[in-house]
Amino acid sequence: MDARAAHSDTVVSSLIQRQSALILPVQTNKFALTDLMLRYKTTLTSTLSILKRNRTPMRLFNAIVASTLLSAVLLVALALIAVKFVDRMIIEEAAARHRHAEFLLIASVVSKAINEPVQIANSERMKPILEEIQQLRAGIRGLEIFQLTPHGPRSLVKTGADLGGFISQEEIESIRSNNLVAHFDDSDTDRAWILTAPIRSNGTIIGALHGRFSVSKYDSLIKSQETIAKLVAVGAVLITSLTMLLLVRVHLHRPLARLLNVMEQVRAGRVDLQAAVTGPWEVRHLAANFNQMMAQLRTVISERENLLHEIQSLNASLEHKVYEAVQQLDKERDSVAEAKLAAQRNGNLAALGEVSAIMAHELGNPLNAIYGRLQLIKDRDLPEDSLRHLGVIRTQVSRMTDVIQHILKSTHIDTNPSAIQINEVIREVLGLLQEPGIKIVTELSPHLPLIAANKTVLHGMLLNLVTNAVQAMDHEGQLRLTTSMGEQAPLEGVILVQAMSVSQPMVRITVQDSGIGISQDMLTKICEPFFTTRHDQGGTGLGLAICRRVVATLGGQMTIESLIGQGTTVTVDLPHLPEA
Repeated sequence: MDARAAHSDTVVSSLIQRQSALILPVQTNKFALTDLMLRYKTTLTSTLSILKRNRTPMRLFNAIVASTLLSAVLLVALALIAVKFVDRMIIEEAAARHRHAEFLLIASVVSKAINEPVQIANSERMKPILEEIQQLRAGIRGLEIFQLTPHGPRSLVKTGADLGGFISQEEIESIRSNNLVAHFDDSDTDRAWILTAPIRSNGTIIGALHGRFSVSKYDSLIKSQETIAKLVAVGAVLITSLTMLLLVRVHLHRPLARLLNVMEQVRAGRVDLQAAVTGPWEVRHLAANFNQMMAQLRTVISERENLLHEIQSLNASLEHKVYEAVQQLDKERDSVAEAKLAAQRNGNLAALGEVSAIMAHELGNPLNAIYGRLQLIKDRDLPEDSLRHLGVIRTQVSRMTDVIQHILKSTHIDTNPSAIQINEVIREVLGLLQEPGIKIVTELSPHLPLIAANKTVLHGMLLNLVTNAVQAMDHEGQLRLTTSMGEQAPLEGVILVQAMSVSQPMVRITVQDSGIGISQDMLTKICEPFFTTRHDQGGTGLGLAICRRVVATLGGQMTIESLIGQGTTVTVDLPHLPEA
């Protein structure tokens, strides 16, 4: 052991010397690389400062904004002129046509109210008609009826505003020709059409209806249209301005901002970035130069990373050699510790033999007496249910006697086993379990090969495992038992019994509980005789010790896995008989 330790120290010293020889040139290159990166960082900072001080983009931006605002003012002026033109050419023409048509309709109504020519002079009849028409037509400011006589027009009836009580000779001639006479009066704020239409009676023109028809409704419409036109013009100006600003932002401001953002990230350590070559010529030229500089910088960094990778490889190799040396030392220490544990285990088994002899003497006589009484009771005429219970008791007393004999001969396992079907033994064990709080789940693989073992010994081993699982769950939880063909891969967990031959086919038995679990430092001691974690609950520490002895005698293997709060799993692999 000392020689191997000395050899490990020699290997470690040799690797350290080799690494020291390589570190010096690598450190020299590292200092050169650091200086080069510092120069590149200084260049990048200077470029950022120059770019931030350059006011050419800002002058261009201000000029574009000023031209955009000037264009907006011109657009507003043109929009207002267009609105005025629309007012005069379209809306007023439509108003005139509408007013003329309405006045002709009013004249027709008045004509129909006159049945005889003499009725035109009946003011009591005609005035209510005119007043009613004026009320129905809100735009009419005044109406007046003239009678056409050989001596000239004579005013008969009038309502509303004073219209002057006179019509010219030209208007009389036009009326006699059955035409509408109209002229527009815009001398007042209440602009209106002065209209004169003929009045007929029995197809003959006997008079004229003279009136003032206001266009105030259309003036309000014109004002509203002007307001809408102004809003549309202002909206168009805003949209145009925003479009111009967006174009400036996309084609000038955004490329410049992207370039600045990339430079800031590179200065923070992101050397893998590339600047987009977009925007005006000056910005594109600057971005191209920046990308070329970053390509050179990445090349230098790649060389540095290669050197660092070589150093890491040497470190990993050194750590591996040291790890192997430490592992060898640990194995030798484990061998010594295992020898000590084997000696201690043998002593405990000797003590177990003494205890077994005492138990056989103290328990054998009472059990024989109980068995004899059961034989006497059996011969009596009892109900079938009672006979069945007595049979179970007799079977268990017989098994207890066999267990005591087995404990007494713990150093001698039956070397002439019989062929056992493991699933049948498991069902017998579970039939003895009377725990309403335990949910039993079984996954017993059918058609398993037979096991060469003593049935009583195998029954006791499985009962010990199941009893331990129930006690670990405090009589409430889930107990899972599975059987299958064992795999060739090594089992996980702590190995309690190592198989004599790893290539020999095995039948696997797994007992899993959902109990409180066992701490890792106790797993290696759990099969020691008299070692128990339930001293206050009457535990003796012999159950798992017997299980391990049975598995070892049968040439199998046994492992245990456990986590605190998650339960425990015990796996037993037993060799099976060759198939016929």
